[in-house]
Amino acid sequence: MKHRTAIVATFVLSASFALARVGETQKEIAARYGDGKKADTQRLAGTVTYAYKKEDFYVEVVILKGRSVLELYAHTKGMTDDIIKELLTINSTGLTPWHFARKTGRWERQGTTKLVAYRWPNHPDFFCIKDLDACEAAEKQNKPSAVGL
Repeated sequence: MKHRTAIVATFVLSASFALARVGETQKEIAARYGDGKKADTQRLAGTVTYAYKKEDFYVEVVILKGRSVLELYAHTKGMTDDIIKELLTINSTGLTPWHFARKTGRWERQGTTKLVAYRWPNHPDFFCIKDLDACEAAEKQNKPSAVGL
């Protein structure tokens, strides 16, 4: 029992230092991870996506107006429920707990910034946390268009 507690505590501590948090500035993210590489994939129109590797995690951070609005996580050993719980804890203010909405199949956190989290569609080994309002506003502002084709 003591051995298991030590393993869980080690994971919690390593995860809390290794992972970014939605809403951080690009400077805060760089301090946490070091220099990231601009990702080949643009996850959201009008944003810049950076890719990072830290410990056993691969993280893509989507930056809009200098702040993280969407983060996509993968772990070398797979995205387990325990890792997801830790990611939700790290992205929690303590005052506004996460709850799982069965109807939408995602975790939600109310508060000043409404966050949603879910396993990436068709890729259960990836987990996403995003600022819902910021991402929806970016999508509306940058609607795709076929004009000019």
